[in-house]
Amino acid sequence: MTGGKIVVCGRVGEVLPTFYIDGIASSVKVKGEKIKGPFYLFLGDVLGDIECRGRLYVSVKNNPDFKVFESLLETMSDDC
Repeated sequence: MTGGKIVVCGRVGEVLPTFYIDGIASSVKVKGEKIKGPFYLFLGDVLGDIECRGRLYVSVKNNPDFKVFESLLETMSDDC
């Protein structure tokens, strides 16, 4: 994924290892339409393109198993 935006409002089994969490977005805009979140924001495909233009937005509410990724966000902010 070298560009574009994918928004998943439902459940996701897992995220490919070439994606990494970058933050939590309160909403996302797609073709002028605002979709309310919150969403986990993943960037990728980081191994294929260092610029990471691909964005994957995953519903926080419908993916409680992804809460473990939030600790990675805390670690990233502590390192800065």
